[in-house]
Amino acid sequence: MRLLTLFTSAVSAQTVLQQKIGAIAADARGKVSVACSLPGSALNCNLNQHAHPPMRSVFKVPLALTTLHIVELGTLSSDQPVRFLPSDRILPHTYSPLQDKYPEANFDVPLRELLGLAVVLSDNTAADIIQRLIAGPATVPRAAPLRWFARPSLSTVPVTWMTACARA
Repeated sequence: MRLLTLFTSAVSAQTVLQQKIGAIAADARGKVSVACSLPGSALNCNLNQHAHPPMRSVFKVPLALTTLHIVELGTLSSDQPVRFLPSDRILPHTYSPLQDKYPEANFDVPLRELLGLAVVLSDNTAADIIQRLIAGPATVPRAAPLRWFARPSLSTVPVTWMTACARA
């Protein structure tokens, strides 16, 4: 009987959590998908878990952290110029202050500026150029940000780097 009580209370808690997530999603006035997991538990707070929403900009922070790690290893330099190629342009058009500034491309942009454009301004073209530079999205390891935020050598980089990029 005790096991049934524990199961019933766990299911009830998940139902309440799913209802709260559903209410938040309803306020969003758009399509919302949520997938949750808690290792070692039967947590289920999914909402439209089989939908395939676009990634939007959620990949840009792990992309920047991976790139900063590569800079830290000495393989890249944050000041090195990276060629913005005509083939990097996203046409007919996407949100890209970089592409707006250099519509014909063929321009060298410091990696530091590309990182700022990608993360601070959510520039899609800059993010694509960074992916090209570091050999594509497969280079970005799963859960990298969780490991890297705890690293002493990177603990102050995001704040100072973001401040510098915001001023640029």
